[in-house]
Amino acid sequence: TNSHVMMKWILVVLLVVCSAQLPIPANPSGGGYTLKSPNPSAKIYLDIFVDPLCPDCSDGFPNWNELADYYSSDSLQISLHLFPLPYHRNSFLAAQGAVAIGEKLGQAGFIKFLGAMLTPKNQIKFGRAAANQTQFEVIDNMATIAEEAGIDRSLFLEGMADPNNDYDARTAWKYACSRGVAGTPSFFVNGVSVNGSPYWGVKEWKVLFNPMLPKSMRKDDMSVYERLSDTSCPKGTEECEYLPGTIECCKSGHYCIPNVGCRC
Repeated sequence: TNSHVMMKWILVVLLVVCSAQLPIPANPSGGGYTLKSPNPSAKIYLDIFVDPLCPDCSDGFPNWNELADYYSSDSLQISLHLFPLPYHRNSFLAAQGAVAIGEKLGQAGFIKFLGAMLTPKNQIKFGRAAANQTQFEVIDNMATIAEEAGIDRSLFLEGMADPNNDYDARTAWKYACSRGVAGTPSFFVNGVSVNGSPYWGVKEWKVLFNPMLPKSMRKDDMSVYERLSDTSCPKGTEECEYLPGTIECCKSGHYCIPNVGCRC
């Protein structure tokens, strides 16, 4: 009957859709770059998925730099991957810009531009403040940010006009989806998802990292009991115990979310 024929065609279409393959990134890191000089033989790999216009990523970026400086490259390698969220205005354009610069200037250029976009003033500038700007105006303003970071303006604009960089930014986003990333920042330690916080500094991360390292590579080892004994929150923040014995200090405008911590 006609209904049976129709059902067969629907099943064929669904099978075709379900069997569609994800694009394979051009490099094993899924388009990410290391925060500092790469070391493939590092004992610990920390992969962080970031949105260039995410306030929490902006808060976390200085902590990640401090962490990278604290441990040697033999101990820890931190890589940043792009995951522009659809509800952060202009975030995909910023991600595309980072990809374009990374393609031309490599790791140093990528981190330089991403770091510039993650500054608090640029979070505001390219967020709601840019609500009435056209896409061309936004790209031109991002070119100015690149220029201020020491990157050639024309190089940035040429990169933004290259459809290959648009494709690579999309591929990086799809790669993150394939890893189960749903928000930013998201953390993976040696490939395993970790419920970390952008507000974790060296003190918090080394509770996780030090036991993973040989004793000769550990720095200022601290027991979990010592860490949890210092839970006083600074003035203007509120204590958030989002897991048993695990506390964060939420800034104004952030919510205490169970199993997550402080988020805006």
